[in-house]
Amino acid sequence: MKLSTRVKGFLRTGKLNIYDQLKETLLEEGQDDTILDSLDKLSFEQKELLINDCWVKLSNDRKRLIAYNIYLDKWTGLVVNFAELRDIEKVKRLEILGFISCKEVVAFLLEQMKSKKEEIRLTACGALKRQDPQFLLGPILHALTQPDQWLPSRVFEILRAIGPGLEEQLLLIFDSSEESAQGVIIQILGEIGSRSCLPLLEKSLGSANSDLRFRIAEALEKLCLQESWTLLVKLLKDERWQTRLMAAKAFGQVGKYETRSFLQDRKNIEQDPLVLECIDDALELIEEKSLQVVINWVREG
Repeated sequence: MKLSTRVKGFLRTGKLNIYDQLKETLLEEGQDDTILDSLDKLSFEQKELLINDCWVKLSNDRKRLIAYNIYLDKWTGLVVNFAELRDIEKVKRLEILGFISCKEVVAFLLEQMKSKKEEIRLTACGALKRQDPQFLLGPILHALTQPDQWLPSRVFEILRAIGPGLEEQLLLIFDSSEESAQGVIIQILGEIGSRSCLPLLEKSLGSANSDLRFRIAEALEKLCLQESWTLLVKLLKDERWQTRLMAAKAFGQVGKYETRSFLQDRKNIEQDPLVLECIDDALELIEEKSLQVVINWVREG
């Protein structure tokens, strides 16, 4: 039986070489400083060999550590002749790129989400979820305005991976975004927003863009915030009937009892039959919710 080079080296010297020691240390908990020190002693070729030998066995935290330290300044080598690589190698390189955050990497990963192969698309999606939001948000919002290029549900999946800080990030970039992206931002805020987004929605009501005002009404209907009724009053007076209709629906969802008189007055002015029907539905919902409040109060008393 032939002995491996590693075993021969151990028998001769009584200790493993740096490369073999590092392979073992990578699979252990902690010891990040030891790992970084050992990486510094390896050539770039040895580091790439280490990736090939160990990648699939490593935890995400360990993958992040070595990918960042090996490829931060050399990531472009991972995309050279990418189209000619075997799928298994493409997947590994996309995973590595997920731990290297910069706008150029984000652009490359987004392009890979157009791949005809599901495994490549899914891996690129997973890699994008690990990117820094400062590089990710702008391109991702643009992708949402191009549903013929990128699957919206997959793009939303990437956005949701940003976590609790997503709303704050969206509010920060809203003013500097294109109008098409602003509409997308408002849609997202309707899904994940809180009271914190109301000032931005109120400010945006003055927009000359009728599509944007419709998106605001749509978002408010989903948010169901009691404090939003003053915005809905303005939207129910909008020149576009679709926006008024959505605002009327939102009134029903918000269910604020004090808005009944305003809605009754709007019935005397509104001419669109669909909007009128939604106003009637909203009034009925408000009455039902108010009655339920009274019933609950009596039961508790």
